[in-house]
Amino acid sequence: MNSIYQFVKKTEPLKQSREIQRLKGAAKRETKNLVAPTGNRESCLMEQETGYASDDSGSDNGSSSLNANQPPGDNYMSQDESYSGNLHGNDDDEEYAIDEQFYADSVSQINAHGDNKHNNIDDDNAESKVDASRSGSASQGGVDGPSGNDEHNDDDQFDLDMGYDEYQQESLDGHWEVMAKTFRSLDEVYTFYNKHARERGFSIRKDSLKRSKDRARTVRLRRYLCSAAGKRHAKFYTMEGRTRRLRPESRFFCEAHLTVKLDKKLNLWYVSSFSDDHSHILAQADEVPFLRSHNQIKAFERAEILAIAGAGIRKHIIFDNMVSRYGSYAKSPFQRTKLYNMCYREKMKLLAQGEADTAIGIMLTRKDRDPDFFFEHIADAEGRLQNMFWCDSQSRRDYLDYGDVVVFDSTYKMNRYGMPSIPFVGLNNHRCTMVFACAIVSDETEATYVWLLNTFLKANCQKRPKSVITDGDAAMIRAIRKVLSDVWHRLCSWHIEKNMQKHLNHKSLKEFRALLYYATTHKVFEERWAAFVRKWQTERTKTWLHRMYRKRTLWAASYLSGGFFLGMRSNQRSESLNSSMHLHLDYGMTIIDMIVHYENCIVRLHENEAYDDYTASQTVPVTVTECETIESYAAKAFMQANFYMLQQDMKKVQELEVTRQKL
Repeated sequence: MNSIYQFVKKTEPLKQSREIQRLKGAAKRETKNLVAPTGNRESCLMEQETGYASDDSGSDNGSSSLNANQPPGDNYMSQDESYSGNLHGNDDDEEYAIDEQFYADSVSQINAHGDNKHNNIDDDNAESKVDASRSGSASQGGVDGPSGNDEHNDDDQFDLDMGYDEYQQESLDGHWEVMAKTFRSLDEVYTFYNKHARERGFSIRKDSLKRSKDRARTVRLRRYLCSAAGKRHAKFYTMEGRTRRLRPESRFFCEAHLTVKLDKKLNLWYVSSFSDDHSHILAQADEVPFLRSHNQIKAFERAEILAIAGAGIRKHIIFDNMVSRYGSYAKSPFQRTKLYNMCYREKMKLLAQGEADTAIGIMLTRKDRDPDFFFEHIADAEGRLQNMFWCDSQSRRDYLDYGDVVVFDSTYKMNRYGMPSIPFVGLNNHRCTMVFACAIVSDETEATYVWLLNTFLKANCQKRPKSVITDGDAAMIRAIRKVLSDVWHRLCSWHIEKNMQKHLNHKSLKEFRALLYYATTHKVFEERWAAFVRKWQTERTKTWLHRMYRKRTLWAASYLSGGFFLGMRSNQRSESLNSSMHLHLDYGMTIIDMIVHYENCIVRLHENEAYDDYTASQTVPVTVTECETIESYAAKAFMQANFYMLQQDMKKVQELEVTRQKL
């Protein structure tokens, strides 16, 4: 507070100001009452202004947090222990020694006039007399004094002095304004000081506190420091035993602080010491958001972020949304790194008891919430999760209604353990994807698939589908033959196309597609296959063609024409669901991430189904062919997706020309 002392010193020659005389007299009287150190005029002025006794020095050189090398016995509160300005640190008595009459007079004066009038020094009179004295001395000149050629230098110096005086006055006014503050709680104190720090460009932290010596142990003194206070411990300046580079220095013995004490009678916190002089460069406006005390996530923001992240939104998109909401990153209450770290800590809390146990706990919680929720799992002898299967009540009802065709794919291993996730997928009456169940397995053996299929039938009251579409996994084919032997089984045409392009000559692809997609009699297929082998078989393709021929009943249209597949020839529905999950996940995801995001996909599918139901109930398709009566009846009898398929066929029939031909 040297600047404030200089200002007080400058105002001493202004004897004509009654306000200055009154302030000095009050300061002298209060100095005698409080036994204040000689020359500490600022403290006396503050006490007369606020009614509270301030620190005798306004500094915290004795704070243990300011100097790492200071003996632990020292304490910054040794000179500011009592409410009445006790300088000896004797605060064993819980009733603070207060000059009641002075305190009552000061409070009544403040209440009577609203704002504290002691700050309103007659600056105009003072500055006019100073200006007169300066102008007189400047005009006299002399041998060593300024001459007429230096009048411009005198004007510049005069402007600097005037600007400095105004700055000193503003600093003094700001200091008195803070000293006159009272607060209802320590949270209110922290909020006020942190807001002040944001405006000034520095960060704050909490220092040690003092409690009363009674049984209640009530906090009676709390000090807040600038984050640059103190000095880093010497052991953090050495590279011994370290591989990473040392963190940059961020503490510079800054003495800026705010100390508050508790007035037990009024149950208010008042400012007993305040300093706003910093020993470091203050941050600019665009740098402030990165300071620690201004880069915090509040409770309601944390809840919102976790809810959005749980819906599958990536963290960088969440932060971009926050920046858009507040207008710029500088106005956002937290920054990108803070958001990432918070999400990581929450994830670690969730996995603290083990990922498998947490996943099972989630399933059991859902079962308690939904009585028809079905869940089974298998663990090994060491308690590690091997297989897990689950489906909710809505999925089970959907399977009973639309479970004629089931599609599942085990080629999707999007998790950190490489465990396949297998969704059981089908079509509803709108020809949209429906999920009947989901499973996570540890391997792709025949025994695992047998357990999986039996569990699926158990969850759905042993209702068997009419047909199944899978990929070409050999273990899955054998498991289906054991469990679903009477069910039509078809291999995914997309996987066959992919393998076909890898094993066959590109010139033979057209002929092989004819075998794949065009239905003929079994005899014709055998003839065409023999011709294809004679023409295109080589030593490189011989093994693959032989393997495909043994599985011909699972992929050739000639052997599948009698099956019921709802027009599906591939497991694209399952692939589509996996792709939707892939938009939000990566190979580093946990099992819990996959479970949560799978449920989010289910919610979106139910939303789409509800919209299709709305469209079907509130709208009617328009007839476009000449067969208006048939079209109108079909529009009422079929869902719109199926009706439009029928309408396309009717258009093709309408384009045909019927001619009469004699036999």
